Amino acid sequence: MNEEIEEVLDIYETLIENGVTFYYGSEIIPIGEVTSFDIFSDEMLEIELDGFNTYEVSIDDFIEYHSKEGANYHTWPDIRKFDKKLGELFGMYN
Repeated sequence: MNEEIEEVLDIYETLIENGVTFYYGSEIIPIGEVTSFDIFSDEMLEIELDGFNTYEVSIDDFIEYHSKEGANYHTWPDIRKFDKKLGELFGMYN
């Protein structure tokens, strides 16, 4: 399982380095830019929004409520891979 988590985190870092910006917002959490992303337990993520607000959210909620900007032809394969791997992690826990 740690390998799967590391793979998701590596893909996330690659996307950030290539100019993709992640956003998150839900009914409870106001929308903001994801400035830190970590998978820390069974089905929970810790995200930091706008460089200072930290939240714990479920993988399922992140899948449902996040968005990405700055995608281009070169980043689409990694975006699809990120979404797929994150979905597989969620499937592992349910």
